[in-house]
Amino acid sequence: MREISCKLNMSYYLKHTDEYREHKEIIRRINELLMQDDCEILTANERSYLIFGDEKAITAPKDASIDGESILNRLGLTIEHIKAERKLEPFFYIKVDEYNSLRDVSARTILIVENKDTFWTFMDATLSRELADIHLLIYGEGNAVVSKFEFIQIVGGKTTDRYYYFGDMDQEGILIFNQLRSTFTEYDIRPAVSLYEYMLNKAGPENAKPLRKYRKTNKESLSPLIDFFNHKTRKVIEEIISAQKYIPQEVVNKTDMRRLSTIGIC
Repeated sequence: MREISCKLNMSYYLKHTDEYREHKEIIRRINELLMQDDCEILTANERSYLIFGDEKAITAPKDASIDGESILNRLGLTIEHIKAERKLEPFFYIKVDEYNSLRDVSARTILIVENKDTFWTFMDATLSRELADIHLLIYGEGNAVVSKFEFIQIVGGKTTDRYYYFGDMDQEGILIFNQLRSTFTEYDIRPAVSLYEYMLNKAGPENAKPLRKYRKTNKESLSPLIDFFNHKTRKVIEEIISAQKYIPQEVVNKTDMRRLSTIGIC
């Protein structure tokens, strides 16, 4: 390279000449990019493909043919230096007209449901306004919601909105809620208590099914979800989980929507 950008730190490669020879062409591409003043910002995967020949080299180096993230670190660079930006993983959602109109007027109610079929059932009831207290409905897609929830910024969710989670009554569903709440504390996400109580009453704790896979549990792992329920319901939940059983949220179906419209979700 005839001219090297002042942003490029070559100290690592001066000590590791074999690696420099291996990465020479990549470093040349990065250097050329740094020398440009009006380079357009691309997504991290788009830029990664142009520089490393692998779209996952920066965002998922363990799954890529080359560890682009390490190369950038050795050169003292971030993805901002190479005119790239990470994009949030989107979640699937629906919103009603009032969601936008209420943005600056009052808090809106946002419900996150764990499973696909439940999302479709609640979507129909939300869009028809049978469940008129829901303004935004999010498909949590199981554990995926923890990594995708930041997308709430893109859809205009505010920390002052009311956030509720409704999942399976099992150790996994409780863990998802607890991780979601502890990761995004500024949103004060709460369990949809009325929905859980309705599900428990409809199914009956005696009809809880054995888990397909054994999972070690303890009382501490049930908090903070169970802390939102009254003493009687907490005991029921603890008994179901300690017995390695579960009640799926699909217990609540389309036939229950009219009843839920009078009960509410929280």
